[in-house]
Amino acid sequence: MLFRILLEKISTFWRYYSKAKTIYKVHSPFVYSFIDEVIKNDHMYYAFEILESHRKNLMQSKETVMFQEMGAGSKVLKNQNATRQLSEIAKSALAPANQARILFHLVNKYHRKNVLEIGTSLGLSTLYMLSANSKMQMTTMEGNAEVLSKARDAFNQFGFQGVRTVLGNFDDTLQNTLESGDKYDLVYVDGNHSYEATKRYWSQILPYCTPDAIIVFDDIHWSKGMYDVWEEIKNDQAVRASIEIYDLGFVFLDLKLAKNNFTFIDFWWKPWQIGLFL
Repeated sequence: MLFRILLEKISTFWRYYSKAKTIYKVHSPFVYSFIDEVIKNDHMYYAFEILESHRKNLMQSKETVMFQEMGAGSKVLKNQNATRQLSEIAKSALAPANQARILFHLVNKYHRKNVLEIGTSLGLSTLYMLSANSKMQMTTMEGNAEVLSKARDAFNQFGFQGVRTVLGNFDDTLQNTLESGDKYDLVYVDGNHSYEATKRYWSQILPYCTPDAIIVFDDIHWSKGMYDVWEEIKNDQAVRASIEIYDLGFVFLDLKLAKNNFTFIDFWWKPWQIGLFL
């Protein structure tokens, strides 16, 4: 089982690596700016230290919660519906620090005001985005009641009491959530990692985005299905530009942008930094 997973990881990484380019091959000023100021930004804000301390506490926590796997599921864990330690959930579900910082820099650079997150988990990515703009409207959705409860505790602990949280299966809650709020200028999709679900999210989200919205998809190389749907989304006529790194895909709707799909790799990245051996 683990050997098959490793082979799949190597295959998906090679597919990505074979078409990826460094920043020195970028011709678009917008793409260059995004890579330089969001993806490659190594400025360390004070909030990062505090949030990574929170991550450490979660990774070491022996507290247990009831957990129901509602998405595509784990490739390793067989028991998808069980009592789990917070540390186990944290290790498998929390965004890595470099990815969470990218979300922070994105909110910070583009002054996002109304954000939708599909897949709260324990709320660490939410906290990173809120730390970049504490005044923005944040709506975050989660399918597991006890996991969402822990995320709400964290939001209160960090002083973000205004977060709108939505509990339930995304198939049941997403449409009502979209219809009941203002249009979103940033959407972070970290939900059911399957072709069908991600395609459905894209179709539902699009009419409720602002003209300059940025939509971020997590784990675009998680499976062949995720890669296939990412290829379809970035080539959708509604998308003006896209930027792909190994674990995240960014699409931009702003009509002022020139059509551009760019796959980026940092020359200094190592395989273990992008999850090849995770």
